[in-house]
Amino acid sequence: MILLVLMSVGAGVMFGILGLGNHWIFSKGVDIFLALLIFFVGWEMGSDVERVRNVLKKGYKLLLIPFSSILGSIAAGFVIGFFLKMGPEGGAVVASGMGWYSFTGSFLASQGYEKLGAVAFTANIFRELLTIFLAPLLVKIDTMAPVASGGATSMDSTLGVIRLVSGKEIEPISFLNGFTITLVVPVVSPLLVEILLK
Repeated sequence: MILLVLMSVGAGVMFGILGLGNHWIFSKGVDIFLALLIFFVGWEMGSDVERVRNVLKKGYKLLLIPFSSILGSIAAGFVIGFFLKMGPEGGAVVASGMGWYSFTGSFLASQGYEKLGAVAFTANIFRELLTIFLAPLLVKIDTMAPVASGGATSMDSTLGVIRLVSGKEIEPISFLNGFTITLVVPVVSPLLVEILLK
């Protein structure tokens, strides 16, 4: 399965480089397939109520995963920013996208930070891709490591790989992680821009 994922990503990259296919059709296809993926995840979770119930018994502790991931990402971005021309503040804002490249890049550009928006777009795409490629190694550290790495994408585009390497019992946690982060990013990113950049 991992080989299939790598081959699929590689083929997609080659199609993009060669300019093959219609971009509009591909983007609509991605939306449709992600919607189907989420539907089947929901269906599978709904058909195994006991597994979901066991996950929910963890209560508020479940929120420690997304919030630890958010704080860790922002802290890492702050540190990495020291070594890059964007500075620690810019690094923290870029990392606050948590893999949601379409939001962070366009938001920063709309606020007048075009270069930072381009960096955020690229960095958050790489986060998603690195999660897909490195998930088999990350899971050796901890079963939750691919979930944390996926960030906002752990509920959709990286969910299949996370399920594959971490096991289907992690699937509801991964979905909840991505869902929570997706709700938090549009609040945290603008807040960091106000505090750190303005």
